[in-house]
Amino acid sequence: MGNHEDMLLCYLDNTSDSWLYNGYRDTLRSYAGKPEVFRDDVEWMRNLPLYYEDEKFICVHAGIDLSRPMPEQDRDTMLWARGEFLDNPEPGDKKVIFGHTPSLMITGSDLPFFTAGDHIGIDTGCVFGGALTALIIEDGEMAGYRQVRRGDAPRHV
Repeated sequence: MGNHEDMLLCYLDNTSDSWLYNGYRDTLRSYAGKPEVFRDDVEWMRNLPLYYEDEKFICVHAGIDLSRPMPEQDRDTMLWARGEFLDNPEPGDKKVIFGHTPSLMITGSDLPFFTAGDHIGIDTGCVFGGALTALIIEDGEMAGYRQVRRGDAPRHV
């Protein structure tokens, strides 16, 4: 789950109106005439995990607190972290794959980036005209990534 799904769900649960300023119009426009699809997608969002973990990687939307075990992580950190996570120079036991903070803001590039703690940032600024990026993990190792930009064919790196 990411922060935008969380904002939508909080709005529907009457606990926050931040979604009104962060995707409300475009989201509703995309579901125009398809209320059943919207309901199905909301139910899917309600069941999204906050992170995925395997033997070598932790995948999370924004970041984690490396001093806490995964089951004890703070929801807000996993959905909203930036500086405190990005600036942490200590690598954990596993690589952390995260989004939320566009590489364009950190490196000026639309390529994946590695933080001081060797975490892998894959938000490459698609919403700002950068690329949409996905990592390729093979046999528990990062084997490259794919990127696509609006109007382009995917490229494999």
